[in-house]
Amino acid sequence: MTQQAQWLKSMLVEKGVLSEAGLSRNAGIRTCRTCHQHCLAGIAITGRDTWLDPQQLHPAGELQALLDCRRTFSLYAGKQLVPRDHHWIKSYPAGHKQRPTFATHTCGQPIPTTWTIKEHP
Repeated sequence: MTQQAQWLKSMLVEKGVLSEAGLSRNAGIRTCRTCHQHCLAGIAITGRDTWLDPQQLHPAGELQALLDCRRTFSLYAGKQLVPRDHHWIKSYPAGHKQRPTFATHTCGQPIPTTWTIKEHP
């Protein structure tokens, strides 16, 4: 990375536009630096870097993820990651088309397919 690029990145990190890992507030598909799996990643509204498995959960899958000590997040407005609490779970159950639900990524422990919504072609 050039000196100018390093300076620009440090300014963006200082302003809160990027995280140290290069994530922005707009979530997108990224590659995990540890296990090289595709993840949905971004800075959540809490200000923390958040890495999620990109498979959408159904309601029973969200319950299983929570029992497995994985936090769950919704994708808001197509780009912002919002942690799910009892208000979000009640208002927008997992599987809701406007607020898809995802669980935190754990390297080497993929989300079981029984927790996820089956994609229809």
